[in-house]
Amino acid sequence: MISFILTVLNRQDLVAQFFIESLTRQTKLCEVILVDNGSHNTTSRYLDFLASVDKEYGTKVIHNIENTGFGPGNNQGALEAKGDILVFTQPDVILHEDVVPSLKVLEPDILYGDKLYNYDTGWNKFGDVVVSYLGGHFISCTRETWFKIGGFDPIYAPADFEDVDLSYTAVKMGIRLEQLNLRMTHLGGATWSQFPDRLEVTNRNRIKFAQKWGFNAR
Repeated sequence: MISFILTVLNRQDLVAQFFIESLTRQTKLCEVILVDNGSHNTTSRYLDFLASVDKEYGTKVIHNIENTGFGPGNNQGALEAKGDILVFTQPDVILHEDVVPSLKVLEPDILYGDKLYNYDTGWNKFGDVVVSYLGGHFISCTRETWFKIGGFDPIYAPADFEDVDLSYTAVKMGIRLEQLNLRMTHLGGATWSQFPDRLEVTNRNRIKFAQKWGFNAR
């Protein structure tokens, strides 16, 4: 079974789009876990509605009173997931094909993603070191590999740099990073529209990452 895990903070429109545009393309060997990170009542009720009318996928909703953050929310969803393969994605991702056949054959000790950044993106270079990472909008691996890595580090809540840290942690453990060739679109940062202070958050978390791993943040 494939478990799709999504953290949700409002943006009911994007959640609806994911179910209509992405989920309907998938085979039935999957489940969807929606972690509601303190959304407004309308979005929370909509998530419950999706779970109530779902007759094909095992949609489950986890409600948090407040926003626990991207990393903790995904970790929470992973604990509830039943799948052998865990997929961490976002409502602003559109899957243009049935990805289940490709995900069913994922190997252990490899962390997979839609986009592998193995060059200087402007955020992942520390001195002379460029930290390769998989973009957080779509990361997948076997259940065994996920819990071996230990999930997302909660120190980066509410969001940003969890994907860099997860990838670097994996590499330090001998787990390889690999880019998948799946047809999908990421509506770059659509879920960040609610947070005007993103640059400040990113800079703060970049410093946390550098301090954690002994890098120069300059």
